[in-house]
Amino acid sequence: MSPTHGVDVILRAAHLLAGDPAFRFEFVGGVLPEIKTLAEELQLPNVEFLGVVSAEELRASVQRAHVCLGVFRGDEKLERSLYTKEAQAMMAGRPLITAFGKATASD
Repeated sequence: MSPTHGVDVILRAAHLLAGDPAFRFEFVGGVLPEIKTLAEELQLPNVEFLGVVSAEELRASVQRAHVCLGVFRGDEKLERSLYTKEAQAMMAGRPLITAFGKATASD
């Protein structure tokens, strides 16, 4: 998980929703130490870090999701990029919540 993905923002949102069992967050990919520390500090029962997974496991994770989350950091790359995870969610027909950028905007 890249710092530009804004995982810290998602973890803080998960913290706000921790009391509602309807909300569960799965994170796929490597985890930065500061993200792991934040998750431990927030004591998030609704968060699971799956780590690096196979293509089949990634596909299954996206299919399980009711909503997929994109990136939540504003920078120049975000303005012009469509991240792989955003494309995967869209190709799977899953709703996607992500930051506004030229690559994800529709006219």
